[in-house]
Amino acid sequence: MKLMISAEDKKALRDFHYTLEFSGKTVLASVVLVSLAVLASRACSFKNKKNYCWHKK
Repeated sequence: MKLMISAEDKKALRDFHYTLEFSGKTVLASVVLVSLAVLASRACSFKNKKNYCWHKK
């Protein structure tokens, strides 16, 4: 038995897939940026003991 899917339903499914893909990439990019910010602040606090911090010039 073959399911009949209308063109409108196919477009809706495709749009939903693209939305999921975009939101997944957005979440991944956010996680990467937060991780980099945390690492930068840790490196800064470590180097701050030596009176040097790259973003506080």
